[in-house]
Amino acid sequence: DDGRPVGSGFAARSEGYIATNLHVLSSVARPEVRTASGERYSSLTVMAYDVLNDLAVLKVNGIRLAPLQSATAESPKPGKTVIAMGSPEGLGGTSTVGVISAVRDDPTGSGMRLIQTDAAINRGNSGGALITADGRLMGINSAIISQSGGNEGIGFAIPMNMARFVMDQLISN
Repeated sequence: DDGRPVGSGFAARSEGYIATNLHVLSSVARPEVRTASGERYSSLTVMAYDVLNDLAVLKVNGIRLAPLQSATAESPKPGKTVIAMGSPEGLGGTSTVGVISAVRDDPTGSGMRLIQTDAAINRGNSGGALITADGRLMGINSAIISQSGGNEGIGFAIPMNMARFVMDQLISN
C-alpha cells in the first residue's frame, strides 16, 4: 500500500467494466485499478455512478475480465455462509468467511435493504464482492457499524439483485 485510499471492486462485465462503491472513489483524485495478478491500470474512466445506492462503474479500456456469476434470484437468507472479498487496509486478495446475520433496512436511513454479515469487513473491503460458498456473487460489501473503526462483526452488503439492476442501468445509459 502506498498510502493512497484503498477500496475494492470486481468485474461487472467482461468488456473491462468494474463495479465498486461510490464512496470508494469519492476521496481519490485519479483512481487506479490493480488486479489480483498485480497488473495496474490508471487509464480508466468512471462511467457512471448512483449516489442514492452508493454504486459506481469504472471502465478499463482494452482488457477482458472474467465476471463473477450472480447467485440465484432468491433472497439472501440468514445463516447462509458467505465470503467477503476485498483489500482490507490495502491487503489485496483477502477473503473472510461468515454468515448472513440478517437482511434489514440500512441503519443510516437510506431506505435500502442490506445484507448484514459477520464476515469481517474493514476499511478497504468496500466495493468488494460478497460471495456464496460456491463462488457466486451475493452482494457488494459497503459498510460497517463500529465503535472502533474496525471490524466488530456487523458488516453490510448491497444485495446483488438490486445492485445488478442499477449497474446495468449505469452501463447502458
